[in-house]
Amino acid sequence: MSRFLLTAVALLASLFSLAQAARSKEVSSRSGYIPFNYNGEVFQTWYIYYSKPVVNPLRARPTIVLHGGPGFTHDYMNPLIDLAKNRPVILYDQIGNGQSTHLPSKPTSFWSIDLFVAELENVIKFFSLKRYDIVGHSWGGMLAGEFAARHSMVSRHFGLRRMVLTDSNPQRSLSIQSQAQLLKQFPADVQQEVVTGWKDPARYRQGLEQFFHVYGCRLSPWPADLTTSFDALFAEPSVSQQTGITLANWTVIDRLHKIKVPTLVMNGAHDFIQDFVIQPFLDKLPHVKYHKFENSSHTPFFEEREEFMSIVGRFLE
Repeated sequence: MSRFLLTAVALLASLFSLAQAARSKEVSSRSGYIPFNYNGEVFQTWYIYYSKPVVNPLRARPTIVLHGGPGFTHDYMNPLIDLAKNRPVILYDQIGNGQSTHLPSKPTSFWSIDLFVAELENVIKFFSLKRYDIVGHSWGGMLAGEFAARHSMVSRHFGLRRMVLTDSNPQRSLSIQSQAQLLKQFPADVQQEVVTGWKDPARYRQGLEQFFHVYGCRLSPWPADLTTSFDALFAEPSVSQQTGITLANWTVIDRLHKIKVPTLVMNGAHDFIQDFVIQPFLDKLPHVKYHKFENSSHTPFFEEREEFMSIVGRFLE
């Protein structure tokens, strides 16, 4: 290789390193634990807070990201760190999973939606947030909708300004109905593996992953962060097992009209959250916008990442 080419390669490598360094300085993070007092017991909610230096911190409205499951972890929502270039972003592991307190011995009654709403309220209080946005994915969207409906009557003291419900549902039974319809397209053995559920976790995971490769995340191979969250779900299944019971009859449809904040609803063309599932959002939310990702299933922030961040970022401005 000529001296000229060697010099050019070295220069390019140097520029690349400088660009990486600039990006790493652009967004910084801090993590820790939030004490969570619930019914006389104290647990720990793990969080990570991403931000960049801003001219006026009072105008930088934080975005709280609510992951799905219940039983997943924040890891698969890491793409939303992209949003931190323009606003602080807070991710946390919901109680029972990830780096937050694990409680496998708690009875079914403990795992109510009240628990998760209280935890979200505690996160908001910990950061002393007066104005903030929420992005909820899948079950995280259910939690966001419940939270917003409960607080709608105290709007003067309610800091939520905008809400994104992506690949979510306003009634648990609609999601179950949608998944059951789509599951019929699979071979009988896959159907049986999924229906078996937590009675046989190994078979359940095998079937669930085959279903998810079609209607959950169509990328191959899967992003490492998504695999991490799947691993966490099956390493600590108690949260998913118990909330599957307590959330069976959950709905927010009859309260959607109370939610006054601007809300962006999204799903994918290949999503197991089919259009009929999200239709009540579009019919009953007073201030709603809608977007469909034509090349995505249940995880558009992986499958169409650039478009997802552009749409969400503009909405949250």
